[in-house]
Amino acid sequence: MSNKIKLMRASTEPKEPVDILKKFIELSDKYRNIFIQEIEGEVFIYRALGRGEYKDILDDQRFSDLDKEEIICDQCMLYPSSDEYDWDDKPAGLATELLKCILTDSYLDSVERRRNLHEYYRAEMYDLENQITCIINEAFPDYDIEEIEKWDVEKTTKYLSRAEWKLQNMRGIQFREAEGEFGDYAHQDDEMGRQPEKQERVVPKKKDDDGKTIRGGERKNKLTPEKLREREEFFKKYPQFAAIASQGTIDDVAHMSEQPTEDNLAPALRVPGH
Repeated sequence: MSNKIKLMRASTEPKEPVDILKKFIELSDKYRNIFIQEIEGEVFIYRALGRGEYKDILDDQRFSDLDKEEIICDQCMLYPSSDEYDWDDKPAGLATELLKCILTDSYLDSVERRRNLHEYYRAEMYDLENQITCIINEAFPDYDIEEIEKWDVEKTTKYLSRAEWKLQNMRGIQFREAEGEFGDYAHQDDEMGRQPEKQERVVPKKKDDDGKTIRGGERKNKLTPEKLREREEFFKKYPQFAAIASQGTIDDVAHMSEQPTEDNLAPALRVPGH
């Protein structure tokens, strides 16, 4: 007895009703992207079509366009099984409608939709969680990215610390210091959707800070725009001090910019009789 006759007899036997939701969950464990669609009263569960599969079928000159539609449907159908499905016994145009759904869900129907999808996933890389996944995957390439995304926080944190150590100490890759859970979330909204306020960094005063400048002068005497103008006027009035100032410190010059008195003038510059 031929296989075709066996299939025909099997198709006439009554079948037990199928729990579609249970079937969908069962198939989800085996395939990454699966979809469910009802067309003309029939329920189909199918997977996404790969780019290579699609190209190979389209380029095959042995088949007509109608044959290619049915081949793609058979290739992607998970329920009902393509081995038990006869398109000749189905309403005309059913394969065409299912093909449209498969191409749409596989992003093979439009270049623009593929471009938008690419931009969407690019934008997702601003999320620190996705960057962490890539860091772990780079250090431990045996773990697939989607597998890493399913880990709980404790396991993710453990592998992140190991990934940082491996990349820093074995490859010389340096990371920017991060704060908080998994890093710095300063640019992410809080649970209420509000943007967290930026906190001003406070630099504590060093214990050995005695109020001196880096050149030894008093901080209270540091140059200001007003003092710079006073100094310029002073040097114009007393050019003989310019050479002395060039050999002193900044704080010395700032002190010299004060208006001279008889007490702080050199004896040679004092008015006779004073």
